[in-house]
Amino acid sequence: MFPIRDMNPTRHVAVVTLVLIAANVIVFFFWQPFGAGAQAELEFLYHRAAVACELVQGRPLSVGELARNTCEPQAIGGTFFPDKNVYLAVLTSMFLHANLIHL
Repeated sequence: MFPIRDMNPTRHVAVVTLVLIAANVIVFFFWQPFGAGAQAELEFLYHRAAVACELVQGRPLSVGELARNTCEPQAIGGTFFPDKNVYLAVLTSMFLHANLIHL
């Protein structure tokens, strides 16, 4: 079930794999708002996860883009999370999981 070992003989424990599994479990249970309600989870994801539109534009989503569900910047409305680093969000997204089964 977990990629901890295979049929090939090895001399060392798969330390990197074990560390990545542990990091994913820690992020899921101690950082993500697991069971905090749909609004809190959605807000967390828009603030922390990578959004394709943000990566293409190189900036966080504006209020208008989120309301219209488009990737077209408008002059009205500020950004939801102006302090968000959209490129760091790509790294953060690798550790976020939707639910316990996905983990």
